[in-house]
Amino acid sequence: MGTLTKPTDRPLPLLTQFATTKKPIGPDQLCPSAKEHAAQLAINLIDGKWKIEILCGLQQGSIRLGQLRRSIPVTSRKMLTEQLRRMEKDGLIVRTDLSSRLRHVEYSLSERHGVALLQLINVLAAWGTEYQSRENDSTLDANEAPSSSDH
Repeated sequence: MGTLTKPTDRPLPLLTQFATTKKPIGPDQLCPSAKEHAAQLAINLIDGKWKIEILCGLQQGSIRLGQLRRSIPVTSRKMLTEQLRRMEKDGLIVRTDLSSRLRHVEYSLSERHGVALLQLINVLAAWGTEYQSRENDSTLDANEAPSSSDH
């Protein structure tokens, strides 16, 4: 029996329950420290160069490395490959080798974690859009408010 080297090597009850039941877990079911740990784990999974862009690039289905690289032109091949390997290790994406003679590898979202994480990213993006809109509105309101020297 091997020893665990990192906290991410140990399945968390939250992720295990979600992965096996596909039912969301209410916030009242977790103690504060478990909620914080689970949230930090989720943030760590998407933290890194181009991970969100990679996940979004895979939302339409399987894609070859070259196609993915063209969709994220500012990244180097080395950086993209490193992130893809990390995301595969984390169970977010699946690498499928379809080569017969020529090298043909495709990447796709994993059904177990990748699809669910992309849904969360979409929710986070909607929240970010709403937040940005409210911040812009409050900035406009602050700029239009009369100053105390106007009285």
